[in-house]
Amino acid sequence: MDYFSMTDKGILQELGSRIKDKRLSSNITQSDLAFKAGVSINVVQNIEYGKPSTILGFLRIMRALKVLNQLDLFLPKVPFRPSEIVKLEGKRRKRASRVVRPQGT
Repeated sequence: MDYFSMTDKGILQELGSRIKDKRLSSNITQSDLAFKAGVSINVVQNIEYGKPSTILGFLRIMRALKVLNQLDLFLPKVPFRPSEIVKLEGKRRKRASRVVRPQGT
């Protein structure tokens, strides 16, 4: 799907449609989902209909639908850049230092 060619409203509608499809495939009513997510039914309806909502409501619904782990697919963690690795390598200890013992022990 080419999200760059879509409007913000279109993206919200697509996300809402996917939430609704997941809810229906899990055989959960809007009111049951709202209860499990700890949000009002209006939040569920707004998200499903593609209306603006808070990210907190969206996360709670994802958690209730047990799809929160898919955030890694949505926004994967950025690996270190090569320049950052070189900087970290410079700070990493490469060997232990000698312990200097006082004479006579």
